[in-house]
Amino acid sequence: MVKEEKTVLVVEDHPAVLKSLEECLTDQNYSVVTASNGQEALEKKAETNPDIIITDLSMSVMDGKELIIRVRETDNQTPIIVLSGKIDNTYGTRLLKQGASDYMIKPPEIEELVFRIEKELEIRNLRERVITDDLTGLHTKGFLEDRLTYKFREIERSVYKEKPYTLISLIVLDANGFKQINDTYGHVKGDEVLREIGKILRGAIRPSDVAGRCGGDEFMVMVDGKEKAAQIIIERINKKLSQTTFKANNGLEEKFKVTLSYGVAEYTPEIKSPEQLIEIADQRMYEDKRRNNQQAKIVETEPIQTSPETAYLK
Repeated sequence: MVKEEKTVLVVEDHPAVLKSLEECLTDQNYSVVTASNGQEALEKKAETNPDIIITDLSMSVMDGKELIIRVRETDNQTPIIVLSGKIDNTYGTRLLKQGASDYMIKPPEIEELVFRIEKELEIRNLRERVITDDLTGLHTKGFLEDRLTYKFREIERSVYKEKPYTLISLIVLDANGFKQINDTYGHVKGDEVLREIGKILRGAIRPSDVAGRCGGDEFMVMVDGKEKAAQIIIERINKKLSQTTFKANNGLEEKFKVTLSYGVAEYTPEIKSPEQLIEIADQRMYEDKRRNNQQAKIVETEPIQTSPETAYLK
């Protein structure tokens, strides 16, 4: 039996097979979401964010092979197990190279399928420990840089093949006056501030965006879209942060708010590398910080006033 309920997205165009898989996996304590083709699966994935995908290979509208390609455009983490009645090691290896995590012959033995699912989920958990910042729960700087590199290569391939591609933008953000917070209230309180910023970032972005901590009090968000999409995310962050007050816990009943400085860079053909995009966004963030020259503000216990100095990219 599965120790913790996980969500499985099952993609199969044969109704009887789909129902059988759904019932068997539900009996194993999985939460099962179903789709009858690849296109529907992409929609269900966006809605439910499943822990793993199990897909048939031959389907109408969008087959399993195309589904794998589409998923891997934005998601390298969710395991994908392919089921097919006609698959050999040569073709299976090709699927693995295209982004599948595993493959099985249909119909699968449920015991073996559960074993494969749990194996892939364990691998994912181990991978996430490596790419996740322990303090904030966001991705690490290395993971973000890898995702940017992957996106740049994808854009280059699209340009070479004269195909359309999705633009990306990058937000670099930094907590204002963070050294003062550490010096005044201690590093434990500073860690609390960083954890709260991480929580706010996770709530502000979409599934297609990627947020991470670069180190210290600096964060990055890779945004799927133009600068306008990045500005919307900044507005969400600022709104939530302006409503957040931290208690000093120094015996003086002081409370303080934190603001952020931002830099945004949108991909253009003139930007030739991820490093250049990061550098542009980083420079703009420091320009914003110099303009604002902000510090964490101490406010009276009663009443608590919302800081009017929430930073926005000028």
